[in-house]
Amino acid sequence: MHSQGDPSFTVDQLRTILISIRVASGLSLVGVIVIITTFCLSPRFRNPMHRLIFINAFYNIFDSAATFASRAGPEAGEASALCQTQAFLNQMFPLADVLWSLVMAIDVYLIVFGRYDAQSLKRLEWKYVVAVTVLTFIPAFSFLFLRRGNGDRIYGDAVVWCTIPPSDPIIRIASYYIPIWVSIFITLGLYFRIGLEIIKRRQALLSISNHSVQLDNTLLPLTQLPIPQFPKPSQETKAVESDIEPPSSSSESTPTKSSHVIQSIKPFSPPSSPSPIMVCRTPNSDSESASQVRIHLQRSSSLSFRQYIIMPLLFALTLFSVWVPSTVNRIVPTIDSSFRSYPLLVLAGTSCSMRGFWNAIVFVLVGRGSRKSRTHMRRPAEPRDTGRNQSPV
Repeated sequence: MHSQGDPSFTVDQLRTILISIRVASGLSLVGVIVIITTFCLSPRFRNPMHRLIFINAFYNIFDSAATFASRAGPEAGEASALCQTQAFLNQMFPLADVLWSLVMAIDVYLIVFGRYDAQSLKRLEWKYVVAVTVLTFIPAFSFLFLRRGNGDRIYGDAVVWCTIPPSDPIIRIASYYIPIWVSIFITLGLYFRIGLEIIKRRQALLSISNHSVQLDNTLLPLTQLPIPQFPKPSQETKAVESDIEPPSSSSESTPTKSSHVIQSIKPFSPPSSPSPIMVCRTPNSDSESASQVRIHLQRSSSLSFRQYIIMPLLFALTLFSVWVPSTVNRIVPTIDSSFRSYPLLVLAGTSCSMRGFWNAIVFVLVGRGSRKSRTHMRRPAEPRDTGRNQSPV
């Protein structure tokens, strides 16, 4: 027995699609709850990147609600309020999810190249909300009133749910898939440019014995990084160790009686708790062992290399896993009208229903990774005992 909407699939196959999509949508809603709950209860998950995921979670609620309805929309009829509402949500919020990933890339770019701090990024959030909402709402809302050449509605039965049906491939591709893939490629281009810059900065900061690079508004470009001058160690002392608090009004080097302060990299956000310790090794013109300067950095919700790069890259991989099956499922039938693939349809419907779930996975895993990073930073390096308080031979 075949379905009334698409004779290529049986009723049993459509029932399987319905179950798989609703399970995936349920996982997505659970992910949204995890994001919102974690953000509200744990201060460790409130940096600028997590804030954007938190905002996007509210968009994911409407997205998951539309996908959870699944076949209920087409079964109610193309002209029904349920089908048209479901199609409106399916047109607006998946695209919004992609744009929020682009916004994350823009934030990282502003941090690295524009030296934006946490407060500056926070002031941009309402502009992001307005831009994403307007860009996705206008076309989705307009399609509710537009008609095809034969007088039929733009939104209709697309087998798994209501959206722009396969009978209008040009409208669907132009208003949906092209903006999505343009946003994805712009996002990847920004991350590629950022990655090149970070590689240069990591090479310039190899003297810092920490696996992360603080990308904030006080991190100078590679060409402007100062080269600190250290006095030549005397024969009586082979290692100089001193505890230095970072300067509050200036990040320039300031000489003292016993040592020299190298330019400190201020944390991304205002301090809220005791500071971790990072150890820098200073170059030595002779073959003597390197001097050690222990610098106390204020602890804050600063973003490490892991958070700035790994989290957005994970989002990029998630975007590919979500949108490649869906795009192939829509493009190939446009080229070959006889093409129908039940496994591809199940994969496309399921992957597109799990956006909130994947966002939650990235949100939690990277947050836990940054916590381990801060724990590692709080652990001071053990000073070398060789040559300490010993007379020269």
